[in-house]
Amino acid sequence: MFAESLAPARRSDDRTGMAYGVLGMACLAGDLGDGKRAALLHGAADALFDSTGQTRQEPEATYRLASLERVRALVGLGEREGLRDRGRHLGPEDAVREALAVRT
Repeated sequence: MFAESLAPARRSDDRTGMAYGVLGMACLAGDLGDGKRAALLHGAADALFDSTGQTRQEPEATYRLASLERVRALVGLGEREGLRDRGRHLGPEDAVREALAVRT
């Protein structure tokens, strides 16, 4: 559902919709144990939210915090911060592309 929400948000340049979709994909990556991908996508989602000036609504704000805790358990501080920083520097299109990328 997160991936499906990204296509219409991208077409209409709905940054809030993109932010929530990327955040959902970040949480899913963390749930699946891919802490590196989750860290990158959390950074991208943070940047998208920052660009809208909006705060995360509940329950997503709580999901985000729980996911970041999982990422902390999976990835060391230096690498985690580097990945989040890299994600923060992705443009909206690249953030969505990264969120939709299939990992094997």
